[in-house]
Amino acid sequence: MKSCLISFNESGRAIGKYENAAASAFADAGFPLDDVYVLSRSDDAGFVSLLGEVKNRYDVIAVSDGLALEFSLKETLSALFRVPLIKDGEARKRVDSFILKRGLPAIYALEELSLFPEGAEIVPNSDGLIQGFIYNFNDSVLVGLPDAAEDAAKIIKGAVADYFEKRYRLRYDKLTFKLFGVNPSELDFFIKEQIKRTRRAVNIEVCGDYLDFKV
Repeated sequence: MKSCLISFNESGRAIGKYENAAASAFADAGFPLDDVYVLSRSDDAGFVSLLGEVKNRYDVIAVSDGLALEFSLKETLSALFRVPLIKDGEARKRVDSFILKRGLPAIYALEELSLFPEGAEIVPNSDGLIQGFIYNFNDSVLVGLPDAAEDAAKIIKGAVADYFEKRYRLRYDKLTFKLFGVNPSELDFFIKEQIKRTRRAVNIEVCGDYLDFKV
């Protein structure tokens, strides 16, 4: 499964906190990103062009969404895929609750926060204004992520990872072994035995020294 992230910032080039947080969350969930693309927040034409380029190259395309964009991502997707935007009542309740809880001015209660492309699966974000969503088109999956790094990471590690496991019938697990007082040759034998005993793909990382290791 190939995946990429499309995000937006002031420079339109540099990878920063958001991109690193999202990439780390995808990796922790067992679905590491293959590529990251960064665009300017006002580059709606560039986004449409890039999406046209990558939609047939990746199984999963994650896109950051937020009020900082100088264009409406959802309206752009609606026009691109020729589907209407549908209001989601539960998303509206979560947005209103967040605004009330934080004491934000009414200007934040934008209608677009509860609108999603028809057929999209809403991914709840109770800790922010921007709700996540998953939209299937052709053979690809587009994942809309909040543009707050912590919110995006929570959604990726939770609902998005569960969705991927069901869709692609993949399951990722982690096991950690702590080995004390072993020499490198014993460690090498241990690793080879683990690879031999598993019938599935296994990726092994080793750290430590002075005969104490974490595998």
